[in-house]
Amino acid sequence: MRQIRSDLWETRRDSPFPGLSTHAYLWTGGRCGNVLFYSTQTDADFGDLQRLGGVAHQYLSHRDEAGPMLGRIAVQFGARLHAPV
Repeated sequence: MRQIRSDLWETRRDSPFPGLSTHAYLWTGGRCGNVLFYSTQTDADFGDLQRLGGVAHQYLSHRDEAGPMLGRIAVQFGARLHAPV
C-alpha cells in the first residue's frame, strides 16, 4: 500500500477488465474506525489493512464495485458495508 497523506492509504492497482485500473483507499482518521472506499479485487493488501488497524466501514460508490471480496472483507475485518440503493 502507498501512503498518500498521513491518514490516507492507496491499495495496489487492480485491473478488473482490460482498459480499467482501480484502487481502494483506506482512511485511518475516522472517529468510528478506519474507512475503506471502494473495494479490492484480491486479498493481497489484507496484511497491510490489518497492520493499519483494520476496516470498520466500507463504502462503495457504484454497483460495479460489488463482488466476492465484499464478503471476504466483512469476514476478515468485521467491516460494515455502505452502498447506494
